[in-house]
Amino acid sequence: MFVLGSTYLDPDKQLLTIGTRSVTLQHKPYLVLLWLIENRHRMVYREELLDRFWDGKYVYDQSLSKAIGSIRKALGEPAGSELIATRWGLGYRYIGPFRELPSPSVTPDPSPNPSNSSREHGNGEFSGEAE
Repeated sequence: MFVLGSTYLDPDKQLLTIGTRSVTLQHKPYLVLLWLIENRHRMVYREELLDRFWDGKYVYDQSLSKAIGSIRKALGEPAGSELIATRWGLGYRYIGPFRELPSPSVTPDPSPNPSNSSREHGNGEFSGEAE
């Protein structure tokens, strides 16, 4: 789950939440937002977004501009404009706050299992990391 200030984006559930309110975002704008967040360390070029999310089909740049507008509207003005920087004619970059929450870990089965006994007794074979 990604925390973007008071906004939460859950990629597993494809859910965008602002405060306690779920926000509806159409599929392509959602994918564009997720891609911008996952690539927040760089500017994402318009051509890359068009190729990736419009399958290389001929579409007008206006389709991408509308998707970005939908994202900004969903994030709430003026915050939406402050979270996604536009390099006119080149691309976009997510510049807002970001924090990633760890995915919930799998709860171990409490039933005894002979193959796990060495790990349960701490003989040094278990590194403490999930497998």
